[in-house]
Amino acid sequence: HYAVELGPLWRIGQVEWATEGSGVEPVVIMPGSNMQPGEAFDVDELEAERVRIAELLQSRGYAEFDAAYVAFEADTLGLRSRGSTAVPLRVVIRPAGATPPRPHQRMRLGAIAVTQPRDSSAKALRDPVLDHLISLEAGALYDRMALESTYRRLMRIPAISRIEMPTQSRVDSTGQSLVDVDIRLWQRPRFGLLTELDFTRTDARYGPLLRVSWTDRNVSGRGDRLEWNVGAGISSTRPFSYTEGALVPNSGEWSVEANYSMLGIPPVGLHRLKQSNAARSEVSLAFRRESRPDYFRRSLGVRYGFEFVENEARNSFFDIDLIEFTYIDLELEEAFAVWLDGQTNAFLKSRFQDYAAPLTRVQWRSGWNEEVRLAGGIRTSLEWSGQLLRQLSPALGLPQSETGAYLVAGVPYAQFVRWEQEVRFGSEPTPQGGQWMARAFFGMAWLGENLGSLPYDRSFFGGGVNGLRGWATRDLGPGGVVDPDEAGVIRGLGDWRAEFNVEYRERLTESFILALFLDAGNVWMRPLSDDSQAAEATWQGGKWQTVAFNTGLGLRWDFGFFLLRLDGGLRLHDPTQVLGQRWIGQTKARGAFHIGIGHPF
Repeated sequence: HYAVELGPLWRIGQVEWATEGSGVEPVVIMPGSNMQPGEAFDVDELEAERVRIAELLQSRGYAEFDAAYVAFEADTLGLRSRGSTAVPLRVVIRPAGATPPRPHQRMRLGAIAVTQPRDSSAKALRDPVLDHLISLEAGALYDRMALESTYRRLMRIPAISRIEMPTQSRVDSTGQSLVDVDIRLWQRPRFGLLTELDFTRTDARYGPLLRVSWTDRNVSGRGDRLEWNVGAGISSTRPFSYTEGALVPNSGEWSVEANYSMLGIPPVGLHRLKQSNAARSEVSLAFRRESRPDYFRRSLGVRYGFEFVENEARNSFFDIDLIEFTYIDLELEEAFAVWLDGQTNAFLKSRFQDYAAPLTRVQWRSGWNEEVRLAGGIRTSLEWSGQLLRQLSPALGLPQSETGAYLVAGVPYAQFVRWEQEVRFGSEPTPQGGQWMARAFFGMAWLGENLGSLPYDRSFFGGGVNGLRGWATRDLGPGGVVDPDEAGVIRGLGDWRAEFNVEYRERLTESFILALFLDAGNVWMRPLSDDSQAAEATWQGGKWQTVAFNTGLGLRWDFGFFLLRLDGGLRLHDPTQVLGQRWIGQTKARGAFHIGIGHPF
């Protein structure tokens, strides 16, 4: 048996900065120091201070300075007997050399050379691209951070596989100390062929997907990339026309897609963009053919967009699809068409028609500020379709349908505004492997006049592997609807969605994680001006009685490069049941089982 007496907590007392003969002024290194009187006398903090001082001076021109030149002198002998636990601390910056000692010299950058070893098929990166990516300039003070940022920017280029940046010190004819930098770039093979077998698990489908990709990683030496993808898969899809889940493959799809991405944001020149923005643009063209239990769907889409770093410290990005034009051609299955006609609901039918969508999308995502002691981040997405075109349609003389909708390429165009807001937060993992995480999601769509409803593929879905896990995909909502046929709605389809999820994760072994979770939320329809929408499908028709709750257990198998997830959810409050049978215990227990890839949030 051992008894441990910790005694009083020792703290830092008076701090003295000793830099004589080092060539470094105390005023340079004191700001930002954690060595403050009253702070705990912590050996780990002392080591962190050594690293901070070295990195700071390396970014101020002292290229040859390292942490070994920083020392601490602290004498605790006799303090406690005198009733003191405040340790006087002396921070010493040693001069360079030993015999004789000499002050550290601030050095400037000398020659900046770039070499690009490559095979016969590769292309060298062009000078304007290198000038934009390399933030080193001959004659500038040596800055270690500038070298690191140059390395990160170069590694984002698809063609680059490896970078070496050796430095060499010298003294020029005037006695100035210089650092020459040799940037050596190694390229990946220019052309690549990749075959992938993926497993799709979304709100709409579930099944394997085979994809073949051909890539040119450096088309013209501008840091650009061209990729052709051909994909095909089979899946199990939940039909719209009935509420039972589909457990066997009943859908198929194939697609052809071309993507071209390049550095910058044309037509803006690279020299007008900040290096830290890491701006990149993409043009894509895609054709997709889907066969589902309810319909055949053909879609053709073209998109131009770009992304850039808004704040590198917070890992904050903007993704902007400046224009995305999609043409949807639907061919309804006879049984689904009969079911749809039987609903006698024009609003419902308008969701399943051919349409075009001239869409713009802006998305911002960011991690937390460094001062916030939480893991996680925030995402905001706003997209709109047909707003400007609706105003210009009369002036453009666009044709109209019998219902008065303006047409593009013979079909009405969608008109809506759609907003999503997601916040993720939680604790950092404990040494024992415990961690709690939470997510709050809110999404809403506002409908325009032209199409009359929100297209089904832009609607919000209730339940599923990444939502409320007590329900299967599209098995929840809208609102408190019990019988979707009588209400004239489709189960699980809504115009807005609110959801909150929280789970505690405990790492059992190196590979297995156990999770306990709680989910709450639903999807709802927006009330229509003509009162044709069933009241129970809206928030106003039931309010808090339409909010669903579930709890459950999950087991995750962490392979390192991906995570397999098994979640079982138990319904606590089920708005799809009649009043008096919604809470657990009032009727038989219900739930759902899910297989997923990766954590749900």
